[in-house]
Amino acid sequence: HARGGPTDLEITTLVVQRERARQNKDFALSDVIRSELKAVGVEIYDKEKIWKANDGRQGPVPSYDQLQTTGGAPIMAAAVGTQ
Repeated sequence: HARGGPTDLEITTLVVQRERARQNKDFALSDVIRSELKAVGVEIYDKEKIWKANDGRQGPVPSYDQLQTTGGAPIMAAAVGTQ
């Protein structure tokens, strides 16, 4: 990324890992991931189910159902083809 921040893929990967941690009730890990994202300028909005970077980028936070159906890879779901 031009500003040296995380790529969309890096952000999405961490967001998915955080959602998995929350589903597993591992709130300590969830908080660590949120803090790591915040340190690089990314805020997670759980009620709105989106993340926003301080450079204007944003993306979705996957729901529990999306993680179940895609194996936690919402970006790759179309390429992999779910059954």
